[in-house]
Amino acid sequence: MGLGGAEFRLPVLVGYFRYRLLRAISLNMAVSLLTVLAAATTRVLLAGQGPDLALAPVALAMMIGGMAGAALAAR
Repeated sequence: MGLGGAEFRLPVLVGYFRYRLLRAISLNMAVSLLTVLAAATTRVLLAGQGPDLALAPVALAMMIGGMAGAALAAR
């Protein structure tokens, strides 16, 4: 997040490894999810930073909005 991993990974997966675009996007999202989970786990275990539950409604609204936008764009 913030380093542009997809801008690097997607061209490499499609151009160099010859993945089809949909498969490359799926793999890229899986790698991003693993990266975020590892970062969150590290923050909780090493830095003692737990999630701020006061922000849960905002996070939920962002997730629903993102999924709705993606569903509309895919149609």
